[in-house]
This record gives sequence, structure tokens and C-alpha cells, in this order.
Amino acid sequence: MNQQISDIVSKYHEIASQHGFAIAAVKDSHFYTMGLSKLGLPDIICESSSNKGFNTITKVVNKWLEDGFDDGIIEDLDTESIEVKLVDYGRALGVSGAISISPAFYNAHPDYVSEYGVKLVHLTITDENELQSGCEFVSKLEFQHDEEFYDTSYLSRN
Repeated sequence: MNQQISDIVSKYHEIASQHGFAIAAVKDSHFYTMGLSKLGLPDIICESSSNKGFNTITKVVNKWLEDGFDDGIIEDLDTESIEVKLVDYGRALGVSGAISISPAFYNAHPDYVSEYGVKLVHLTITDENELQSGCEFVSKLEFQHDEEFYDTSYLSRN
């Protein structure tokens, strides 16, 4: 791992150590989490270029910590409806920049990987005007990638 990536991973590890998980922002694109696996939850990817994505992730994680994980539709978070869809973590690695620091984070800190491995969900947010964010990103997650390019040994634990 090069020094720049190592420094970034260290920053997110420090945040995860303090708060239980970290949220990474990809400029003008989306947010994703690292470390939720340790809490027994899937990591989240949420397409948004504003703080709304960050705030939504925080609300969803708090709800899951109180009520447990549930995929499908979350209706009771302010005025938005949120669809939670399980996506293939390995395929997300193949989408340029989607969750780029996540593999380095989990490889450097395997204690954050649950006994079930790392799972990933995508949030689609529908606001009070029925406008959705995140629809295009999910389709990108369906593309295949070269699995040998990434060390994904942390994805499943036996």
C-alpha cells in the first residue's frame, strides 16, 4: 500500500475507532461507509453530492443500531423514503472510485470484518417530491470486474 493510501486509511481508522464506523465522501458523487461490519451491519453506499447523503447514512445507521438491520423500504426518516438494496461488494470494487479506500481499510484492519464478512447495501433516497437519487449507480454495480486485481480475502470469514 502506498503512503498516500496508508495515510487515508489511518485517518478513516481513527474516525472508526472513535465513532464505530467512518463515512468517506467521493467529491461530487457519493458517500460510502467503512467499519459497519464490526457492528454487524452492512456498509452503505449512497449517491449524493451534498450533505444530505451523509445525513441520511447517519440516520439509517442510528435506526439500524436501535431496531436491527432491515432491507427494503425505510419510511420513517423525516420526509424521505429510503430503499435499501443489497449489492455485490466485489462488483462495487470494479466501479471506478465507488468504494476505493474500503479494501485497503479492511485489509489493514481485519478486526473490523465480522464473522460473516463484509456486505454492502445501496440507498436510494426518494424525497417528498418523489425525486430519487442513486438509481444510475446501482446499474453500474452490476458490471463484472477482474477479481484478481483486488485482494478480497477479507470478504468472507469461515
